[in-house]
This record gives sequence, C-alpha cells and structure tokens, in this order.
Amino acid sequence: MLKKTTLLEEISKKIFIYYDEEEQVFKDENDNQVNVHNKEVFPVSFIFQLPALIEALTKNGAIIPNTLEQIHMVEEWYNHIITQRNMISFTGDMVNDPEFLNYVYEVFGHNPEVFLKTAKKDYNGIIDLTELYEEDSDLRKAIKLHEDEEFILSEKVEVNEDEIGKEEYRIFIYQGRIMNISRITDTTYHTIPEDLIEYVEELISSIPRNFPKSFVLDVFSYGHMYDVLECNPIEASGRYLYNSVFSLSQDLTHTNIESIPEEKDSTKEVWRNLRNSEKICK
Repeated sequence: MLKKTTLLEEISKKIFIYYDEEEQVFKDENDNQVNVHNKEVFPVSFIFQLPALIEALTKNGAIIPNTLEQIHMVEEWYNHIITQRNMISFTGDMVNDPEFLNYVYEVFGHNPEVFLKTAKKDYNGIIDLTELYEEDSDLRKAIKLHEDEEFILSEKVEVNEDEIGKEEYRIFIYQGRIMNISRITDTTYHTIPEDLIEYVEELISSIPRNFPKSFVLDVFSYGHMYDVLECNPIEASGRYLYNSVFSLSQDLTHTNIESIPEEKDSTKEVWRNLRNSEKICK
C-alpha cells in the first residue's frame, strides 16, 4: 500500500498544473494532460473563477482543502468568529426593524461613528450612526435598496502604526496550523511579535469545530491588543512577503529576517508560461 503524503509535503514539490476550461481538462506547463483523481491539489485562483475551478476538481475526484460550502463559510467568517471589538452583521431589510435598531444602540451606545462595510467588500467607510436611526436619512434609504445584501457594523478603532505602516498581518492557516505570517508588505523585511502568534493560536483553538480548518486570517493591532480584521479563502488570497502556500514556516517570528519563501523568485517564470488564468498548484 502506498503511503499517503500530507498536502504540506506534496505542495513543497511545486508541481504546477492548470485547468483548460475549453477542453475541461487539467494540464501541466508542457500542455500534457494530468489526471488529478485521488491526488491532493491546492487550488489557486481569482475569487470569481474559484467556483468553476473547485467544481472541476471535485468532478475529477481531486482531494482539495475546502469544498465550495466551506469556502462560503470562510467568506461569512463574521457569523462564526467573535472579535474583540463590537461587531454585528445584518441584511439591508433589517434597517426598518425597531427591534434591530434597539440592538444596534445596545451594542454601540452613543458612539457617533462606526465602521460600515458590505460583506462583499464593495463598500466600506466610517458613518455617523445617528443617520441609521433616522427613518428618512439617505443612509437608511441606500441600505434599504440592498435588502438581501449583508452588511457589517463594527466599532471604530485606531490601528497601530510603525515605520512599516499599519500593524496588519496576514496569516495562512492550513488544517488548523499556522503556515506562515507576513505584514502587509511585499518589499520590507520584518519580524513577527511572539504575542501575535500566541493570540492566533488561541483564536484557532476557540473557533467552532464546524468552521473550515484552512483559511487566511487577517489580524491588526490596536491599543494593546490584536483583533480579527477578516478571513478569506486560502485558495484566492494574495500572498505578501513571507506568505506561501508551498511551505510550512519553521521560523514564524522571522529570526532570519531575509528568509523569504523560495517561490517568490523561482516560480515567476513558471506562472508566466501558463496559458490559462485559472492556475492551481499541486
């Protein structure tokens, strides 16, 4: 019987394949057809192309980190993960519900300003919360036009900053384990605080068991604490300087500050040679 390797071992081999949507087959960089049945495959795609890619992989019997249902759960992370700051989600049809508005007031009190964004990320900004309570306000009218769309209200906080910029971090998590961490930069070497790693490990252990084990976590610091900014599908998230889907970092704090993932340089030519925009890494 062949020994079953883990995905982390398999992806370290850096074998690139892509999906030819016209022919509906998977191919390697030399255009040879590849059989993905019962193979561990790590999809990498743009978010709008991801459903078709996941469907093709599932149809062909590939072993993948997340199903479409699990990816949707990651996108709706705010319904599963509790943040440090006050935050609530709602749909546009709720803005005329007095009970909901009372709940908003209970959560945010007299705070005049809160952060509002759509779950789909096509709008975000600071709003005057009093406008939400006014029946004829432009804000209420605008939200009501999107009755079925999800919105997120959260407490306004000041993100800490240093010489690199805002203290925001992207963490790749696979099978409930931290793969790597990077600040939101592609060019500046930096270290990672140990207390951030402790925070993320505690957060992972507190997440509901039905939540996917593989996802990307964005965290920021404010005051003397860390908090979840958002979660995104690991299959369609950008990678910053120390991020990688190919390797499990043995140096999460970046003791060797110049030790960035190998593929940052070595895979550029490979990606350029792939004809199709829906690429995956096996």
